[in-house]
This record gives sequence, structure tokens and C-alpha cells, in this order.
Amino acid sequence: MRRVGVPALVALLLALYGVEFGGAVVGSPGVVFCALLALWLLELALYPARGDRLLRLLGTASAGLVWRVFLRQLLVVVLLYRAGAMSSTALGVVVAAVLAQHGLLGVFNAVRSFVRSRRWRRLETVNLPVLADGLPPAPPEWLLTAGATLLLATDLTLVAALGWVFAGGSYRPLAPAAVAMAALAALAPLALVRQALALRRLPDDEARLASAQQAVLDLAPLVVLYFSGGATSVYQVNMWFETMERLGRPVLVLLRERRYLADLAPTSLPILCLPFTVDVMNFEMPSARVGLYVANVGRNIHLLREPGLKSAFIGHGDSDKTASFNPATKVYDEVWVAGEAGRQRYVRAQVGVREDEIVLVGRPQLDAIADAEPRPPGAPFTVLYAPTWEGWTDDPYQTSLISLGELIVATLLATPGVRVLYKPHPLTGTVNPAAKQASTRIVAAVHAAGDRHLAVLDNARALYELFNESDALVSDVSSVVSDYLRSGKPYFVSNLAGEPDDVFRDLNPSAGAAYLIGPTGEGLAEGLAKARGRDELSARRAEVRTFLLGDPSLDPMSLFRDAVDSLAARAERQPARAGLHGHGGADIDEPVAGRGAIDDAAPGAEAETLATDPVQI
Repeated sequence: MRRVGVPALVALLLALYGVEFGGAVVGSPGVVFCALLALWLLELALYPARGDRLLRLLGTASAGLVWRVFLRQLLVVVLLYRAGAMSSTALGVVVAAVLAQHGLLGVFNAVRSFVRSRRWRRLETVNLPVLADGLPPAPPEWLLTAGATLLLATDLTLVAALGWVFAGGSYRPLAPAAVAMAALAALAPLALVRQALALRRLPDDEARLASAQQAVLDLAPLVVLYFSGGATSVYQVNMWFETMERLGRPVLVLLRERRYLADLAPTSLPILCLPFTVDVMNFEMPSARVGLYVANVGRNIHLLREPGLKSAFIGHGDSDKTASFNPATKVYDEVWVAGEAGRQRYVRAQVGVREDEIVLVGRPQLDAIADAEPRPPGAPFTVLYAPTWEGWTDDPYQTSLISLGELIVATLLATPGVRVLYKPHPLTGTVNPAAKQASTRIVAAVHAAGDRHLAVLDNARALYELFNESDALVSDVSSVVSDYLRSGKPYFVSNLAGEPDDVFRDLNPSAGAAYLIGPTGEGLAEGLAKARGRDELSARRAEVRTFLLGDPSLDPMSLFRDAVDSLAARAERQPARAGLHGHGGADIDEPVAGRGAIDDAAPGAEAETLATDPVQI
């Protein structure tokens, strides 16, 4: 509802209360029913705008929804009294039922608040030996958010009974209708009683925090892998789990939001989720020396502030996007990149990252990508179309999906002997709905083309698994291109601005050995024929791979492990160690957990977190 309509609706609301009052005083059931029904419908119309300033002022003035409903029910009692159509006993039943309805819904609100607070716990753990505290299955979400809607729903029985009177019936059904209203209101708290009792038996947060604290002290992690972000960004930390498992050093994964816990990749790593800032600042990890960060988000500061913990930005992919040389990266002690291309990006961009702070570690995750092998005779040539998403900016050349995606897929589907795999970026449509719409149409086209083609959505299959299944890649400037170079297979990159080929390759080194696709699709069919034939860019791909991903003769896992050990040694040489690495303790004014502390349970928190993360790749 537009804000300009709220004052008019509130004015109508007040006028209708005047109408209902007049009808009640003169004993007119018709007037009261019409006003009552109009008020009920008007409350439904105002409910979506309940955050409006004027409606909040009404609540402050004790004229919120609960009091408004109680007032109109009280006016129904006045009508019944003035009409003299009910016995005093029946009238007393109606009054008692109205009071019971409000009392029971008050009990429901109290139970609901308890359930929500106990479910929104101060920590969650995976693979950490803490107190057994499995949450019972969550009740329906609508039950945890309902309040005003339940009040209006139960109140409808009284409105309907008065409608019966207005239609010419007797007043007799009003008392049973009021009792039914109270009985329906009683169902709400009863629906949550079992949940509340189960939650009450669980250990409280303080006991769980103490248990987790001891578990982490026993673990003695050297490395903390830190992540904060939106639910659609969880792939950024998932991609590092296998590398951390192979590191051979004690690792703790520290997460800051609950909303993506169900989407974490399977791992043996110990995981601790601390949504509240004060708990992060008070949690002791005296053994930790290295903090690894996969994204530039605002909540990184809660761990970066620890002086005894050396930090390294490891990112979530290597690409030629501006995200790969973001000025925010200068806050870290070191920046770890895959190859020489990564170093040169920061040097050329001059964003405040010193050259001696850049460490080449290769891309250990890419060990899962197989080298190109000859296709079996008669096998189709499989092309993976994996466009990037639209990004946080208005750059029209960020993704090929909107302007060129459907043409690319149509061309591939129309090429004999070609099989199509389609995998959109997890963040597709986050900023621009047109990207989501284009993706939906592409999925439909791929499905319509037959069973041998495949659209992979919602992380149903791992990206690297699709790399291994494909014979070529079509994508945009992104980390997908850089990672695909590990396979040695042909790849295509969209040149949506139509830059001259040499200029585009100079600006985007990852496209140095790519078959380029112009803004109207030119180059795709020709490049596809070359890639399936002599593949004239094969030798060049080996050079670009080394430039982007590092020397293939060196083991990237060993390089990464050496970088961890070197940074840990730097931390050991630092004279002062405090905060998380000593007695701990928050030393700035922070809200107490559960009383305004930043948490993903708060409305809008996910949007706020995403808005601070301009570096998705």
C-alpha cells in the first residue's frame, strides 16, 4: 500500500467507529453490522502498512489493533444491552468470551515470544562436542509470526453472528458465536505448548556457550575460516571446506548467521555459528593465529579487530571483475591470490594493497577438476553455459544472461551433435528481475529440447562436476572462467561491449585464450566449429592457465599450507596478544544478546548484510 493512502484510510477508520458507536447507542444491528464489517475489512487493508508512521503513532496512543478490536467488540456489547434482546446471562457470556479471547491471545503472544527466543539461540554448532540440545522440529512459520492475523480471524465469528442478526435472524447465536471465538483463540497457545515444553527442557544458552567454549579450547584451532553473508552466498564458504580439511592444521569455521546452515556443504570441519557480536568478542580462542576471510562484508570487523590474529583475504574465486581488486581488501594483513594475474590486478589498480602483502597460493580447490580427455567416438560435444549474475552495480555488460543468454542457448541447441548444460549463478535475479526471468525462459527451452540436455538449479550438482562432464564452457568474465582453465578445455567469453578483441583480452586476462562472443552473438557458431575441430587456442590456454592459476608444476595445496604457516609465524612474533587470544571480553558498548544485538533473525538483517557485500564474484 502506498504511504499516501494510509492517512485517508485512518480517517475512514475513525469515522466508522463513530458510525458503530451511533448504531450501538440507538440499538440498530444493521448499522453496527455494516460498520463492523467495514472496520474488519479496513483492518485487513491496513495490515500490510502496519509499519507506517501514522499507524505506529496510533499504537503509541493506545489505539493499536488490539485496542481497536476490543473497542468495536465492546460496542457490540453496548448494542446487545441497548436492544434488550438477550438475557443478562447470555450477555455476560458474550462479555466473558470477549475478555477470554484477548486473554488467550495474550497468553499465545507470551508463549510465541518464548518459543521464538529459544529457537533464535545464541549459537549453533556442527561437528563440535557440545551439550546435546537438538531443537525439536520447527512449528509452521505462520504460527510464529501470526498475532494480529489470529485476532482478526477469531473476531470474524462475532462479525458473522451479527450479520445473521442483520439478515433477520435472532440474537440467540451471538452467545455461542462468542464462545466459539474464545475457543478458537485457545487453540493458538495450545498449538505451541508442546514446542515450548520441549524447548524449556533444553540447556540454556549460557550452558551451551560454556560447553562450546570448552570444545574449542580442546580443539585448539590454529586457523579460523570466517564467513558472513546472505543465504545465496553460502557457496563462498562451501568452496573452501575441502581445502581446509586437507590443510593438516586445526581449523574452526566461524559463521555469523543461521539462515544458511541447512545449505552448508557436507564437511568434517568443526563449525561454530555466533550470530551476536558480543558473543564473538567474548569467545576465547587463545590458540588461533590466522583468520581467513572469503568475502568483504561489514561483519568481518568483529574478528579483524583482534590484534593477535593475523588476517588473510582468500576470496571466493579468481576473476577479472573489480571484486578481485576491491579497495576494502587493504584492511587485511595479506591478500592471497592464485597466480601472477592476481598480483598484477592489485598492483595496477593501486587500491592500497602493498605488493609485499600479496601471496601467490594457487587454487587448491581446483584439484577436483579433471584434465581434458578425448571424447569417446560418437559422443556429443557437451557445452556448459554458466553465466555470472547481474552484480550490485548497473553495469549492463556484467552478465550475458539478460541480453544474450537466450540466443546463446538457442544457438547451441540448434547445433547438431551439441549437448547443452545450463547452470545459472546462485545470485541470479538478486538485483535485476530481468535476469531471473531470462534464466527461467532458458530453463524451459533446455527442458523442451529433450532429455539429453540439462538445466542445473539450486546447487543440485557441483559446478566442478559439470566442468568434468563438459567439453567446452560459455560464460562471462568471472571466476568460473578462471577455474575452467584448469581443465585445459576450450572456453568462450562474452564481449558484450563489443570491444576490439585485443583490447578486451588486455582488460580481461582470463579471456586471453577464449573464443569471444560479440554483443549480438557473433563468434559463437564460428568458435564452436573451431573448438570442435583443430582448436587453435589450445597452446595459448596453457599459457593463460599458468598466468592466472600459478605454475602447474607446483602443488597449490602445499603453497596454501606454507602461506598459513608463514602467517601464523608472523602472529607468533607479535608481542601483544589479547582479546580472543587471552582473557577475552568486549571492551566497547555492545547490546546484550537478545536485546537489540545484530542478528539474522531481525527483519531486514539479510538485506543489510548483502548490501555491505559488493564483492560477489
